[in-house]
Amino acid sequence: MPDWVSAETVKPLTGGLTFGGASGLAAGIACKKIGKALAVGVGGLYCLFQVAASYGYITVNWKKVESDVMSMLDTNGDGKLDEKDAGVWLQKVLQVLSNDEKEGDAAKNSATGSFAAAFIMGLKKG
Repeated sequence: MPDWVSAETVKPLTGGLTFGGASGLAAGIACKKIGKALAVGVGGLYCLFQVAASYGYITVNWKKVESDVMSMLDTNGDGKLDEKDAGVWLQKVLQVLSNDEKEGDAAKNSATGSFAAAFIMGLKKG
């Protein structure tokens, strides 16, 4: 073991690692479940509008819907929805969920790092 590893140096990190990891895993699993439910809901709504439009009950301006949705989701303004936009949204979510306001505190940084790692693991596992 390195000389710098002792009970005094590791003790402040343990609480942050366990709480950050547990809350990150729970948040990742919840986000994936909510995302799946949201995808089913949006897909069902799209199907409902398509059926109503095909029977002549409504007329949907899909170009307007597409431009409005793209203006909300296209974070980098390149006109297409891709992994770069998803990365920006993930960064925003992680920043809000980890509450990363102050840097320098080892326990807080370990909680933030373990939260982010466990959040991604929760997204994969959930």
